[in-house]
Amino acid sequence: MEEQILSVWEKELSKLPRKVKLIITEKESTFFSEALKKFAHLVSSAGKGKLPVIIESQNHSIPQFPDLPALTLSCPPSHNIHYLAIPEGLELLPFLKTIKLLAYDSEPLAYLKKLLPPITAPVDIRVFISPYCANCPSVVETVTKFASIDPLISAFIIDIHNFKGLADQYNLKSVPAIIINQEIVLIGSITEKKLSETLSKKDAFKYQPQEISSLIQSGLAFRVADLICQNQGREVILELFQQGDLFTRLGILVALEEAWEKNPTAIREMVPQLLGLLSHPDYRIRGDIADFLGKIGDPKVIPYLQKLTKDPHPEVAEIAVEAIESVIGAFNLNPNTQP
Repeated sequence: MEEQILSVWEKELSKLPRKVKLIITEKESTFFSEALKKFAHLVSSAGKGKLPVIIESQNHSIPQFPDLPALTLSCPPSHNIHYLAIPEGLELLPFLKTIKLLAYDSEPLAYLKKLLPPITAPVDIRVFISPYCANCPSVVETVTKFASIDPLISAFIIDIHNFKGLADQYNLKSVPAIIINQEIVLIGSITEKKLSETLSKKDAFKYQPQEISSLIQSGLAFRVADLICQNQGREVILELFQQGDLFTRLGILVALEEAWEKNPTAIREMVPQLLGLLSHPDYRIRGDIADFLGKIGDPKVIPYLQKLTKDPHPEVAEIAVEAIESVIGAFNLNPNTQP
């Protein structure tokens, strides 16, 4: 398949206005690095001298992964698109399109330069892919477009199978997955507009419900817990808790409990907002919050829980009674003691 596609592209690659170096970083020979070199030489052959292959033991443009084999596309001023993956099969076309963009100094992307917000600090975007993923190529193409027009944006295309250890750092279970500055996780497809919006708020770190939902749906409740501990996105998380489906609500409850274990102070700071949810129209939300407040054992919540023991929904009233008992048990309080 690769040979056929390269044969079609051979004319375009051999007439590129500028050379694009294919830099292979290889500290030691491995099965993956040998396959990466073989692929690079195959592409280079189609380029007829326009795509030279350079083998290095260390690539100073990727200090994030100094010991891992990688393929970097280099065409000054761009040295910021890196593959920890072999762009074969479905990934070959986005790879070749990126080469073309670099060689033509991204001239076809004038419209995208207007869309991209001002980037004043380095941005690290990691895209985890699988060779068999139908949605991955479009995500890779979108991210590499942004990297090709701004050297401050570094794009890393990472094979989730060959670099499972990297994927495990984010507890990734599905692809495509996008990690921005090792903080923001987006699962699934992304448009140019959506990526631009995400980059525009990267410094302020203002999360939208879609991002929080993406974390929950991907089983990354621990990441939501980290946001709570860092006082990031708390209002959005509680908003989503009220509007989300059952799976989302349960995921956020798990995140709240994990945050309580990691940083009790962070949860205590949220108690006023949590107390406000005890009067929510949805009895399930009233019950879930009452149960959680019982677990954190703050005696200040007892008067609010006492009011909830008269809730019109019997299940909520029962949960409120049990929550009060939990608080009293945690602090060995007398039931008549006022906080």
